[in-house]
Amino acid sequence: MPEPSGKSVVVGTAGHVDHGKSSLVQALTGVNPDRLQEERDRGLTIELGFARLDTPGGTEIGIVDVPGHEDFIRNMLAGATGIDLLLLAVAADEGPMPQTLEHLAIGGLLGMRNGLVALTKVDRVDDEWRDLATRLVRDELVRAGIGADWPIIPVSAVSGEGLDELHQAIVETASNVDVRARSDLFRLPVDRAFTVRGAGTVVTGSVWSGTVSKGDRVRLLPSGSEARVRSVQVHGEERPVSGAGARCALSLAGLSLEESGRGETVVSDPGWRAVRRFGARVELLPEASAGLAHAETVRLYHGTTETTARILLDSEEVIAPGSSDWAVLVCTDPVVVRARDRFVLRTVTPLRTIGGGLVTDLDPPRRWREQTDLWGIIVEGDRRRTTDAVVQLAGGKGIDPATLPLRTGNPPAGAVEVIGSELIGGRWFAPSVQAAARASILEYVGRAHSEAPRVPGVSLESVRTALSASFAQDLLEHELRRLETEGEVERDGPDVRLRGHEVRLTKQEADALERMVEIIADAKLSPPSPAQLTELLGIDRSLVNDLLRILVDSGRLIAVNPEVYLAPEADSRLRTGALSVLERISPASPAAFGDELGLSRRVLIPLLEYLDRLAVTRRTPQGRVRGDRQST
Repeated sequence: MPEPSGKSVVVGTAGHVDHGKSSLVQALTGVNPDRLQEERDRGLTIELGFARLDTPGGTEIGIVDVPGHEDFIRNMLAGATGIDLLLLAVAADEGPMPQTLEHLAIGGLLGMRNGLVALTKVDRVDDEWRDLATRLVRDELVRAGIGADWPIIPVSAVSGEGLDELHQAIVETASNVDVRARSDLFRLPVDRAFTVRGAGTVVTGSVWSGTVSKGDRVRLLPSGSEARVRSVQVHGEERPVSGAGARCALSLAGLSLEESGRGETVVSDPGWRAVRRFGARVELLPEASAGLAHAETVRLYHGTTETTARILLDSEEVIAPGSSDWAVLVCTDPVVVRARDRFVLRTVTPLRTIGGGLVTDLDPPRRWREQTDLWGIIVEGDRRRTTDAVVQLAGGKGIDPATLPLRTGNPPAGAVEVIGSELIGGRWFAPSVQAAARASILEYVGRAHSEAPRVPGVSLESVRTALSASFAQDLLEHELRRLETEGEVERDGPDVRLRGHEVRLTKQEADALERMVEIIADAKLSPPSPAQLTELLGIDRSLVNDLLRILVDSGRLIAVNPEVYLAPEADSRLRTGALSVLERISPASPAAFGDELGLSRRVLIPLLEYLDRLAVTRRTPQGRVRGDRQST
């Protein structure tokens, strides 16, 4: 059967225990959501229940019936995953009760803005009591900050009163729910897992975003298990594809029951990952009994995941009830979060819902408190500004365009527009980061010049190594080219220097340089090694090396190898003498060159190899012959 052309909406029940949620679902759908015999025997919902509500239009509505008893709040929170519309049940004979208020608070923390109230069991009260219960419910909706304009429908699952009106109200309210983007990245938090003979492992949940099709390859996070989608079902019907807003069951091939289960999240895009640490805006409910202290441990509920987390506050003090603060949450277990995801916080003991928050950063740096202004832009949710903020948060490492949907919380776009940023080496970099990279290059090279004024340049490799912790290599290379184009730096082979940089020598160093030239020139084809120069000049080896480099760069000396340097006159004599030998003897042995040119053993082979490199000579098995270069 093809996927319905209309949208899919998930309705979640909420309310105090024994306020008639399950009876209401059965009266509306004909399906008893209490799946367990224990639930039916006790008349108490323990696990999640699911049903489909038939509608005359194209909207497909699935109902998640959640437990109301305090002991089963964790199951209620799992059921709240992916809910688009809240159906709050309040018994007319009791009015709002503790779980009513807690469920309503959780709905607010999870960002639920669409809903309606079923005033149940109206067959038990008279009109005056019904009116009083309605006013009390309205007062609580206003106080909670959500649902002030939600319709309140009197209903009785026993007499059938109000069922048609409630059904119509659900359909009308569902029609106003924003459609979840099916072009987004697929994600389904698992709320149930079981095995079916012939189908293998089956997982169910509400599709948060994107679509899934039969035959897709998927991963389960945080376990990392991989599987293939054998079949897709929506309310017991086989579908080739299902998408955001639908209650869905996936039969997964290649996956054991032990590898699945509540707390896992089914994803298909390779960019998804589980994290143990994320940034957020945390808020405390006004009715929280106490403030939330810095480094306090709380219970975290996100999707169908429940874990503990340590809260690191921006203020490093306490969030007072009714207040909010920036924070980093360090989780005991990894969670599959995305920017702008909502979560709920409860105390560890006793279990009380105290607040929640909105995810802002999937990879907060150590100095995250300096970036909370950018987190504020993510909280605001403007698409273009959020994308720009995320690129800035990525800093010098840049951001892969494929991960932007996870970092911004926005669906992928055909062409991502990043304000003022540039795509370098396949990653986006903010203008401020590019400017910082250029400034760091100039600062590093300038400092190197100051620390070693007699060195003409700084190795490019040392620049890359020194700045690699802060900036990606592609960015550094890009900004080096820009600095070169703009004339800020000059490259010389493997080295770089600031424009206008000149070697600076003290008088003593300059005198040593001139004396070095004299010694090497006087030695002709038997020049002293750098170690011998160190002794002859009475200076340290590092200065000798620097002076030799300066003389080679200026052309006053020629480097045969790191141990042999010649004056230009000696180099000319070497080439001329070698050709003279080959006019008489060819091929010629090393000894023939040594005798003719008066070369010592120390320099004989290095000088002959130097001539080979210049193509003045060419080595053969029989000896050396003329090279391609026939003259000096």
